[in-house]
Amino acid sequence: MLAPLALWAASPLVAGGAPTERELRDDVQAGKQREQSLASAADRLARLERALAADIAVLERRLGDVRAELARGERRLEETKGELREQRARRVRLVERLAESRELLGRRLRELYTAGKPDLVTVVLSSNGFSDLLERAEFLRRIQDADESIVEAVRRGRDDAREQAERLAGLERRQRDDVVAVRRQRDALEGMNAALEARRASYAQARAARLAALRDTR
Repeated sequence: MLAPLALWAASPLVAGGAPTERELRDDVQAGKQREQSLASAADRLARLERALAADIAVLERRLGDVRAELARGERRLEETKGELREQRARRVRLVERLAESRELLGRRLRELYTAGKPDLVTVVLSSNGFSDLLERAEFLRRIQDADESIVEAVRRGRDDAREQAERLAGLERRQRDDVVAVRRQRDALEGMNAALEARRASYAQARAARLAALRDTR
């Protein structure tokens, strides 16, 4: 009678829902496997996060160089625009001055050639001999040559201003194209950087979740 009673007394410890030693070992083993899996996943995500951080650092250095290059290009473009405006304004002033110089020269030439030829009496009375007459003619010739030199100098200045304006206009177009290209490169790099930052943040979030689960499992 004692043996059946002893078995009956011990049976609720096993059949009443308490885990057996094997079940406990299985639970511990499953917990260890889950722990290893979570730890491995967390380590893998940490490596990916570090790799992305290194890529982001390289990309940010490149982005900084491109931004500096863009700033220099924009400054050069603004300087070229200012020079171009100055040359165009200079050309306008020289064109106006050339018109005035031509008008003045034409007026003097008309005065010289429409004054009429003086007769012999007028020449004799108004000059102190032949040498004085030659000196007066030479003086008039020098005035005419000086006027023509002024006109020629203004014309050369006008042509030079036009050539400078054309050169600067071409330079402005090239610089504008360069600035647009650098801006596109900057925008592309900023987009890549934002995408990498978002991916690194997602890796960090996933790693934090796995570490939290790892703590719970432990």
